[in-house]
Formats: sequence, C-alpha cells, structure tokens
Amino acid sequence: KKKNGKKSEASDQSVTSNSDKSSRSNRPFKSHSDDCDCDYADPSTQEFFDKATRIGMKLMTLGKVDDGAEYIAKVVVNIGSSACDHGDAVLSALEENLHPDHFALILQKLLSNTSSDAGEDSQLLALCSLRYINVLNQNEGAKSSNSESNQNSNKKKRKKIERPDSIPGDVWQQFYDLGRHVSDFVLDAFEVYETGDFASWDKNRMKTIVSSIDKKNSLEKRYKRTLVCEFVLVERLKEKDFFCCFFCQETFFHYKQALIHISCDEHEKKDKSCVLEGIRRVLNSFTDLPMKLRQVEIKNAVQITKCKHDLTPDQRPTPEFIANFYRKYISLVCIGEPMLTGDQKAARNVNPLLFEAETLIGRVKSDYGKNAMAELHEHIGNAQTCCRFCMCETGDREGFYNHMLGSLHRVAERHKMKSSTNTIRFCILTILVNVHRKDLI
Repeated sequence: KKKNGKKSEASDQSVTSNSDKSSRSNRPFKSHSDDCDCDYADPSTQEFFDKATRIGMKLMTLGKVDDGAEYIAKVVVNIGSSACDHGDAVLSALEENLHPDHFALILQKLLSNTSSDAGEDSQLLALCSLRYINVLNQNEGAKSSNSESNQNSNKKKRKKIERPDSIPGDVWQQFYDLGRHVSDFVLDAFEVYETGDFASWDKNRMKTIVSSIDKKNSLEKRYKRTLVCEFVLVERLKEKDFFCCFFCQETFFHYKQALIHISCDEHEKKDKSCVLEGIRRVLNSFTDLPMKLRQVEIKNAVQITKCKHDLTPDQRPTPEFIANFYRKYISLVCIGEPMLTGDQKAARNVNPLLFEAETLIGRVKSDYGKNAMAELHEHIGNAQTCCRFCMCETGDREGFYNHMLGSLHRVAERHKMKSSTNTIRFCILTILVNVHRKDLI
C-alpha cells in the first residue's frame, strides 16, 4: 500500500508538473525568458498576472463588471507591461479570454490609468488606443450591417409630431399636413447632400409645394401657417444626429449649423444644383428660420468681438488640460487609422464623408465619449471659460457650451484645422459639446 501510495503521489506530481508546463507554454511572455531581464520574464510575475486575471474575471461573472475591469487594468499598469513589447501580448491574451464588451471596458480603464502616468514611454497608451479603436470599429461594423438591411424601409418613416400647447387645435389641424410636406422636402434635400445623388432629385417638387401657397391669405393666416410649418420642421430636424454637405465636404452636428451653412455665400459658390434653390425657396416661403438664424449670427459675432481679450492660462479649459485631454481621448476623432474591417473600408470608399460622420457620432455617444464629456464638465466647474480657437472669453460653463454650439466657432475651427498639418479634422471639445449638449440649442 505504501508503494502504491508513493506511486500515486509521484503520478500526481508528474501530472501537476505537466499541467504547469502546458500552462506556461501558453503564457504570452515565455519567448522573452531567455534573452531579457524584464519583470515578465520572472515566472512569479506571470503567475501573479494569471491569478489577478482570474480574480478580475470572477468579479465580472458575479456582476461586478466595473470592479473586475478596474482590478485587471491596475494590475496591467502596475506590472509594467509596456516593457519589451509585452503590452501587445497582454492585450491579446485578455482579448482571447474575455467578452468583447468586458475587454472594451478594460481598455477604457487602461487608457484612463495610463495617460496620467505614461510619461515618455507611451507604448502601452498607444497600444490601448489602437486596440480600442479596433473594438469600436468592430461594434460599428456590426451595427451598420444590421441597419443597412432596414435603411431603405425606414428611410421615409418619420415619427408624427405631437401638437404643442402653444398652438390651437384648429390651427394645427389646418396646417399640419403642409408642415409635414415641407419638413419631408427639407430632410430629403439634406439626405441628397449626404449621399451626393443629385440625379435622383425631382426638380418639380419645389414648384408643387410652393404653388400650394394662397397669395390672398391674410397676415394672420400666414402667421399661423408659418408657426405650424416651422415647429414641425424644427422638431424633425432635431431627430437627425448630423448633417453633411457633399460640395464643401463638411459635417454639422445640429440643424442650425446646417441651415446657416446652406444660406452662406461660401456654400453657394460651390453648389450650383437645383437642390439649393429649392431648399432656400421653401425655407423662406414657409418659415422664418433663415431670418432668425441670421439675427442670431450677427448677435454672436458682435459678442465675440466684444469679448476678444488676452487670454490667461487660468481660464478653463487650461492649455495643460487640453493637451492631456487630447492625448487621452484622441481615439474619438482618429478616423484615418489602418485598423478598419473590410466592410468599413468599402463603406468609406463609397462615401467617406458619411462614413466619417457616422463613425464619429457612434464613438462620441459611447461610454468612452460620455466619460470624456463628464471629465470636461467637471474640469470647467464654476470657473471662467474661454475659447482658444476664437481667442475670446465665453463666461461661465453654459456660455462656453453655447459658444461651442455656434456656427461661427465651427468656421474658425475648420479654418485652423485646414491650415494645420494634422490629419484630424475635428476638435474633440467641439464634437463632445455638440453631441452631448444639444439640449442648449
């Protein structure tokens, strides 16, 4: 019995040793054991990482997903996985063993934990940024493939606008159908500007809508008609996340920016299509939006001129904050990376402008973008703010947001972005405010 017991113990030891060897053979850092002296070459460090990863995964399975991701991210940063190119092996091992959503959350934690301590060695930060871009692209590709099948069927299905209390029921009933036709015309025109398919545009459609105007109507009836048509149009324009201009290759994040751009002379020099004439004629015939927006632009221009002063480094957002913020969240606006899937490359080749806008909006609306907006909001606080693109003071936090939402700031930003050698076309602060603070419009 003793001999059999010793044999069984020996066999158990051999099994455990074989399992240890097989587990060590799957370690992502064994290739460095013979020719480097980094921390990951030490088996105890590898075992510590494996144990920490199991603890983090167990927390996730128990429902504590955020705590588990934070735990794994801190372990990766503390071990120093950027040495000897081990960071890529760590991320590959995590990606193979974790759910994609959990892996994306760990990347977010790594980006937030690494950016402040990266210093000169930013290898881990760069790896995390590229991996996170890849994860975002994969999610966006899946969403776009699911939505493309229903795009044509849902294109014309726009929700019915409910009557506000400020408009009487009889007035609403009389002019609602006209307002719906006007809004459909304007939205279809903007869709043509997005796709560039001007050949499919019906040239007689504008004449049909404008001919429905009764020139003998009294001023009171014209006022009621304008009130209903303008309300329906604005409510439907608010449903769109972005607007694109095919001629100027520009993207706008709310309807005021888009309408002001359509009415400006710079766009008219490039756009000689019949769509521009139709949309301007319909807007001027059924709404007062062009006149109202021009008045707002003149007021904003005067305000910016009055507030132009020498800016101080203490005004929020500070230059140091902007530099760190860009390094941390640069993946939100980085579109030209080579880590696109085949379907995404095909979509980009068909319509680069539309692909860029959809990708940007999807990233900014993600949890990663929400965290960036919350960090900006907390940094500004109750301090005085300024715009370092327009070189003007903007008052409190809400004044800063309103300035970022204005079209004059977008014009100044576009000119500076085009004059710089950087390939990034959008300011992170601007796109965050325009996507997350549309309630101030």
